[in-house]
Amino acid sequence: MAKVIQILIYLWKKFKCLIRSTAELIVIIFLPFSLAGCAGMIMDAAKKADATGDTYGKMKETLALPTRSNGRLYIYRTPNSTNYSIQYGIGLQKNTTYCTIDDSAYELIWEAFKYFDLAEGSHEISCGKDVLKKVEFWSGKIKFQQGKNKLKVMILNSSEVFVRVDGTIESPYFQPVLVNSEQGNKEIFNLPYQKAAFNIPDGKITE
Repeated sequence: MAKVIQILIYLWKKFKCLIRSTAELIVIIFLPFSLAGCAGMIMDAAKKADATGDTYGKMKETLALPTRSNGRLYIYRTPNSTNYSIQYGIGLQKNTTYCTIDDSAYELIWEAFKYFDLAEGSHEISCGKDVLKKVEFWSGKIKFQQGKNKLKVMILNSSEVFVRVDGTIESPYFQPVLVNSEQGNKEIFNLPYQKAAFNIPDGKITE
């Protein structure tokens, strides 16, 4: 019986060594990926800081009113937008997307807002990865197009219109959604103003 117990103790020690070695191996294998992910998140945060300014809450009191016969469009992305946009995961699924307003294309970074003073009348917005049509290999020329997820909004004199860009689980992964003024003001209050393009500069649509 004593011999059996000794054998069991020996096997148990070997088993613990095996488990420890396996755990160490797993750490060695996945540590570079974890470090790369952390580094990516830090770089994303730094790039976002360079591309954004004050929050809407800080800017609101000093923002000039739209000029005569114009209204203002606010377009923005909340944290939920990044949580649902799963196609291009950067860090914690944080990524850029593209939107068109009439015949111009813009890049939107995560959890930020842009605003545009537009003439009275109807305007069409589209958002999604399909807005970026292609980047030509040799020339580097960027071509944009209207995306399939579209939204028409009516701009009135001195009015404010809020459009939230939601992430979706189906291509083209982003959808512009019209929200009321009260909700829009609340949702962008703590979002920073996007003052610069993040990866690709704004441009005209080239169908």
